[in-house]
Amino acid sequence: MNNTDNIGLKKSPFDDFIDSLKGKVVKINRGGPESKEGILLDYQDDYIALLPSAEDDNNYEYEKNDGQSKDEQEPVIYYQIKHIKSIIEDSKTNSIQTLDKEDLEVDFVQASNLIGIVSEYKDKYIQINQGGPESKKGLVLEVSNDYIVLFTEDDGVVYFNTQHVKSICESKDIDNKEETKTLQFLNGDTFHKLFSELQHKWVSINRGGPEAVEGVLVEVTNGHFTLVSNEEVLRIHPFHIKSLSSGPKGSLKKNKTNGEVVELLEKSEKQEQLVNEKQLVKEELLVKEELLVKEELLVKEELLVKEELLVKEETSHDEDKENETYPYKDEIKEEINKDKDENNNENLEDYKFDKSYRLCKKSKDPKSKNEKCSSRISREDVVKTIDYKWSPRNR
Repeated sequence: MNNTDNIGLKKSPFDDFIDSLKGKVVKINRGGPESKEGILLDYQDDYIALLPSAEDDNNYEYEKNDGQSKDEQEPVIYYQIKHIKSIIEDSKTNSIQTLDKEDLEVDFVQASNLIGIVSEYKDKYIQINQGGPESKKGLVLEVSNDYIVLFTEDDGVVYFNTQHVKSICESKDIDNKEETKTLQFLNGDTFHKLFSELQHKWVSINRGGPEAVEGVLVEVTNGHFTLVSNEEVLRIHPFHIKSLSSGPKGSLKKNKTNGEVVELLEKSEKQEQLVNEKQLVKEELLVKEELLVKEELLVKEELLVKEELLVKEETSHDEDKENETYPYKDEIKEEINKDKDENNNENLEDYKFDKSYRLCKKSKDPKSKNEKCSSRISREDVVKTIDYKWSPRNR
């Protein structure tokens, strides 16, 4: 993106010196975070454009078709001239070659002043300053005559005084882009008029360093600003204010961190709920399995009882059939038993009679023998004396 309209060149000895360095390797500042070495691309009223060399790469042979691609190219740094302390030419490297701007395939912005450069990066991400406490990366929301509105990751909306901006460059290492439509910021004619709109509010002045303070802005005058911080009352000259933001420093980052913590807690609670639900489901399954086992046991017991009943019914049915087949079985048994008893009794009496008779025959006393044996003892008499019913079948 090039903007060559209204580009005016001032001719002075310094201008001629800077013009002679275009396309050459130079070093901006001897040291510090703003010290960079690279090829001088452009020089205008209040800024210098520098293409810095890649880290650990001292090869400056930028030829057509062999130079770095746009994605691999280091971002061009735009230095505000009044903050440059020194410009050092690498005479050894420049004695070998000098490149014209037309020979460099480098995409960079051209404008009449630094504010015009920043305006080209509106709604894009840039880095203000290359290092130090006032170095910030963020999204350009608005560009005014003497301040830049930048949305940063940790402090939210920050207003930078362009008088103290040493350099800017495009930032490509920020992936998360915020919705600019929902961001609210102040619009003042000048940087100092922003303080009037922030009166009686908590503000943070400067991003870091010994002069960075925060507190309640209680008074705004043309000569100074009055800030109350804890037990101190601070009066600050407007010229030394490099940046301004509403609220405590790092509040946005803390809110994000708190939000992340809340999200993590919610996730952990959800995970615990899922674990508890899984445990409950397992317990329910175990209970159901136990119930099924019990039901199976009950069914088996019922089947056994039914089998026993069936066996009993079959047995009783068989007995009933047997009784039907032999209706006089019991009576027959009784008669058989009676006959057995009678036979037993008859046999017993016969045995007694035979024994007594044999004893009589064996007696040694002839007299008693004759008497006993000669007496007419009949079986019938013996049976009658022992109350036995004689039967002719046993004779």
